[in-house]
Amino acid sequence: VGARRVHPAENRLELNDGLHLRLDNAHVQLDALKLQDAEGRPLLDLASLAADSQLELAPGIPLRLHGGRLQLSGLELHRPTPQPLLRVASLEANEAELDLAARQLSIGRLHSQGLEARAARETDGSLDWQTLLQGQLAALRSPPSGAEPPPSVAPSIAPAAAPAPAASPSAATPGSPAGTPQIVPAPWRVTVKDTQLRGWRAHLADRAVKPATPLEIGPLDID
Repeated sequence: VGARRVHPAENRLELNDGLHLRLDNAHVQLDALKLQDAEGRPLLDLASLAADSQLELAPGIPLRLHGGRLQLSGLELHRPTPQPLLRVASLEANEAELDLAARQLSIGRLHSQGLEARAARETDGSLDWQTLLQGQLAALRSPPSGAEPPPSVAPSIAPAAAPAPAASPSAATPGSPAGTPQIVPAPWRVTVKDTQLRGWRAHLADRAVKPATPLEIGPLDID
């Protein structure tokens, strides 16, 4: 539940040899956002969020973002235990540039205050964040209570097809010529030019060892 406002100052939609979408100085604002999980328990609270950006999408050109700005306050990511997984008092990112083709993200200024995170490694080696995410995805995939199962369809039996001739070793798979190495995409490159972090804390625990080992980090002030 929350309020959303979109204020595009100048939007253009061009149809030339395809779809060309350009949003200049688009502004989005969310106030008092609250999300619940599939069982009605608090999942995420957000006091406010504001974003400004210039977006460009054209044929053959992946999404680009110019001059992006993100500002949020009062973020809490909940879990079944009383303490939230993540709490952020305030965060502001300015002068963000995103290029999906080049796999690059640049942030001019990143200022944050009062971030507190909790994470634990369970006895099976998985992270509690991973367990929580998998549980939420499984709940979303499951049908709601009281819903009728889909009608069963009798399977159709088709005559067996003749086996296809075995491909010769020199045959090339369509789209993957023989001898052509698979292209591995370049790793993402993220740069932050100006960083100011105040009062960051991390509460870590390793339950895979006996006895469980806690690790407290912070408060951290980084410039």
